[in-house]
Amino acid sequence: MKTTIYRKTISQILPNLQEGDSLAWRGNSLLAKIIRWADNNSYYNHVDGIVYRDTSSGFWRVIRSWNGGVEDISLYQALESYDKEDNDVCIIRPFCKTEQIKKRILWLKEQVGNNKGYDHKLLLLHLLWLKGNKFLSKFGLSLSEVFLYKFDNVNKYVCSELYQWSCIEVGLEEFKKDKLMTPQNAVDFTKINGKTLCDTKFNLKRI
Repeated sequence: MKTTIYRKTISQILPNLQEGDSLAWRGNSLLAKIIRWADNNSYYNHVDGIVYRDTSSGFWRVIRSWNGGVEDISLYQALESYDKEDNDVCIIRPFCKTEQIKKRILWLKEQVGNNKGYDHKLLLLHLLWLKGNKFLSKFGLSLSEVFLYKFDNVNKYVCSELYQWSCIEVGLEEFKKDKLMTPQNAVDFTKINGKTLCDTKFNLKRI
């Protein structure tokens, strides 16, 4: 599986969007900073499920797991969520077939209908697991992630979990990892399995 990633300012996102893209964000809230701190001082702290174009209105929409759970909102609403302090954003583009993109959208829409709220418990446990493993690694030890899934709610998602499972559900085998992805994992995954594009016409930055 190959992916393409663009890092851009928010005002430059629209000309480069394609259906099936996902957005990874760097926020400035306290929670955003805690997520990055726990994730080995990562750069990004949130990833959306998918961006798609509504067939009836023609407008862009975003499906993501947010504070209230899985939601289907307009792209402008999503941008306004983060467009307060010129936060950095990546466009993450899995290279998959059109049919796979359609299936991802359908699956994600089902999760909106089944929404039971945001999985705050899993987020907390995952952050503790990340930080705990970093400490234990100093002694050559590691903590199994298996215990996290004992507390997992099938109808609740953290943001990166929603993104990861949307890819797994359509047969993107590379996303079947032993551990739960973080938003930064999604970005780093692109560097390893795909490529980053640098186009001076759009002032893209290579990362």
